[in-house]
Amino acid sequence: MPAYTGPPAHRPTGIVGPLAAAAAGACLLGLNETQTANAIALAANTVSGFNQWAHTGGSEMYFHIGFAAANSLKAVLLAQAGAFASPSALDGEAGLFAAHGKRAAADDVQLFSGSPEIMAVYHKPVPACNFAQTATQAALALARTGACAAEHIRAISIRVPAAGAAYPGCDYSGPYAHALQAKMSIQYNVVSALLSGSLSEANFDTLDDARMQQLLALTQLVVDDEMTQAYPGQQGGEVAVTLADGSRHAKRLSNVVNASAEEVRQRFNVAVQAVAGDSVAAAIKALIEQLDSSTDAGLLAASLSLKKA
Repeated sequence: MPAYTGPPAHRPTGIVGPLAAAAAGACLLGLNETQTANAIALAANTVSGFNQWAHTGGSEMYFHIGFAAANSLKAVLLAQAGAFASPSALDGEAGLFAAHGKRAAADDVQLFSGSPEIMAVYHKPVPACNFAQTATQAALALARTGACAAEHIRAISIRVPAAGAAYPGCDYSGPYAHALQAKMSIQYNVVSALLSGSLSEANFDTLDDARMQQLLALTQLVVDDEMTQAYPGQQGGEVAVTLADGSRHAKRLSNVVNASAEEVRQRFNVAVQAVAGDSVAAAIKALIEQLDSSTDAGLLAASLSLKKA
């Protein structure tokens, strides 16, 4: 069977989540080297998580992490109880890498070299797909100039790297049956930023808004060669708006601007206070801030069930 070469069919969370969580669980339970290897190998047999949800707005994405956590726990407990799994479950001729057509890549894995890759994770400024981030930030910058009033817009051109345009659900102008479809759509995020002048969750409450539909019909997504060559080191994005008088206004960003820690805290406060109230939000925030030194992570889970006073 030829290797699949289209847009990514698997979501990374479903593939690496069980392995990473199994390794962490084995460490927490004090498993020895053999038991830990067995736990990781068993977890490798549970990996899953497809990207079809991105096309339809399905809720599978939300459960990928849960599936990974549940499967890793089973794998760790089985290994602790003495279960044996293939030492070559990852790099063997029919192992995890081979199953995804990447067996040769297993030879390039260097354990514990350099800084942990998780430290390169950034907080999204836009509550949407990674590939919608930079173009949406460019659209927000245009909106804040006040020069691109919706009623005067006649065309919107969005330029992104090829990886962004090809990712499932990203190049989609509607109609949107679910908020997740809009969150994946680069076009939707750009237009919502132009209309609202913000990057808030409220942008996804306007799926059927008439002005949104009008502007989406005027939008074109274009693959930019320069951005494609710079990716993944940089993730560029550009939005150009043509107005009724023929004038053109454009904003190009060479890379996404990460959300700061303070911005993340502010968004957390707004979201949790609306659901649970100020006092509960403060209690949950305190538990999160102290999580790295906590001896009972279950306290955080329990706090999430607290009700608004």
